[in-house]
Amino acid sequence: MNVIFLDVDYVLNSIRKLKEVYEMTGKPHSGKDFPFDETCMKNLKYIVEQTNASIVVTSNWRKYEDHKERLLEELEKYNLSSKVIGYTPDFGNRVLEIKEYLEILGENINFIILDDYAYMEDLVDYLVSTNAYTGLTEEDAQIAVKKLNKIKI
Repeated sequence: MNVIFLDVDYVLNSIRKLKEVYEMTGKPHSGKDFPFDETCMKNLKYIVEQTNASIVVTSNWRKYEDHKERLLEELEKYNLSSKVIGYTPDFGNRVLEIKEYLEILGENINFIILDDYAYMEDLVDYLVSTNAYTGLTEEDAQIAVKKLNKIKI
């Protein structure tokens, strides 16, 4: 089973998109109103299509029902909401949260972590680190596919 541990901010949205929306609307966005970046969403869809991966949400968005609903609505626009199989627990430490969820999933799990936070301790080999300005790029998506399909990079 292939699994993507998914952060939201600066993975599925980006500073670039935030600036673009601000220039068009003249108003700042934050929280659940933060605009999703279509390019990032298409790159996530590409990863899922190429690897048949399921998604576990690690983002702080998982802590608030209105944020979870908004995330699922955005994922549904790309036919990805059905790929969400769960949310990591909240221990205040993303690495421990991912490890706990891996225990729940059991054996034969191949996974990656899509996150802008680079400090992943002993899980760093599974990380595809995104840039806050661009979010999930095509290059990031290709790396993710190779990691999930166990192709040497």
